Amino acid sequence: MGWKSLKDVPMGEHDLTQTQAREIMQLVKTPFRDDLIYCIGLCRED
Repeated sequence: MGWKSLKDVPMGEHDLTQTQAREIMQLVKTPFRDDLIYCIGLCRED
C-alpha cells in the first residue's frame, strides 16, 4: 500500500488496485473476480 510504517496507516476502508487485489487473492487461494471491487479495512491501536 506504500505506507512506510504502521503509524502511516490511515484508519478506514481503502480500495485496492487490481494488482493488489490479485496478489492478496493468490495468497488466500481464492479466485480473483473482475466483477468485484476489492477493499481492505484497517484499524490500528496506538
